[in-house]
Amino acid sequence: KAAALIPDSSVLYLDVGTTVEACAGYLAKRKGFTIFTNSMPSAMKFDPADHQIIVMGGEMAGRDGSLVGTEIVETLNSVSLDIALIACSAIDKGGRVMDFDLEKIAIKKAAINASQTSMLLATKSKVGRTALRVLDHIDRFGHVVSEDS
Repeated sequence: KAAALIPDSSVLYLDVGTTVEACAGYLAKRKGFTIFTNSMPSAMKFDPADHQIIVMGGEMAGRDGSLVGTEIVETLNSVSLDIALIACSAIDKGGRVMDFDLEKIAIKKAAINASQTSMLLATKSKVGRTALRVLDHIDRFGHVVSEDS
């Protein structure tokens, strides 16, 4: 559903996480995107012959292929994105979008600040849960996409 909302030739940030990876699979079937990501699995979905893919490097944060580090935040602070596709670990009852990892939250915030609009991708399983840290309020996202939206 999220992929259908994204115009061709957009400059995108793809966050880490399986929900964004699933969206990347749909986007990769189209051509002409410029992709900034710190997710090795998402990057691998795209053919470099059809897209410009910039994998922002840092330290590998886990077996999921996510990268973290100040280098990524610095890169995002220096670019202009059309859309940031953001994942989360939880959305609490008050609408706070949450995650556990401070380094990943810093990257998500930098991507949101660098973008014209942001899109929160979250499965229903994330709603009503809590996590350690607050990223932002759900109302601050331009689009919220889940299985039912």
